Amino acid sequence: MQLIEIPKDITKETIKSEAAKIIDLVNNGDVDAMRVHLQIKVYEEIIKNLKAGIRDAVFAEADKYIKDDEFPAIVQISQTGDRIDYGADQEYRDIKAALKKREELLKTAYHQHKLCVVTIDENTGEAIPVCPALKESEAIVKLTFRK
Repeated sequence: MQLIEIPKDITKETIKSEAAKIIDLVNNGDVDAMRVHLQIKVYEEIIKNLKAGIRDAVFAEADKYIKDDEFPAIVQISQTGDRIDYGADQEYRDIKAALKKREELLKTAYHQHKLCVVTIDENTGEAIPVCPALKESEAIVKLTFRK
């Protein structure tokens, strides 16, 4: 069963090209941008559920595609790496708590600076430095599905 037609010569460039076609349709006003945005959100949710639901079946079949030069993508099985529970270490938790406290202080200084207010460290009496933003905030359109 073929859910969607994937060309045999699919590449990152052909995927970008297909996306560019849709972007042009939206930017030219040929299709409704919000409806395309909704479709993307729906597809993302479908894909997330599909990946989880077929994971075992994909692993069961992966070996037969590893050396298949006719398959449109290179298939490899790799390890993602262990996730270590650093929180099991008390010293780590203490350092992380101190770091979180400092981050909050720096965040306060950043926001207060926008109001022309200097934030003072209560323990030392020194002014808290104002760190630059790595990335400015931006407006997004958020879609949430109804129950």
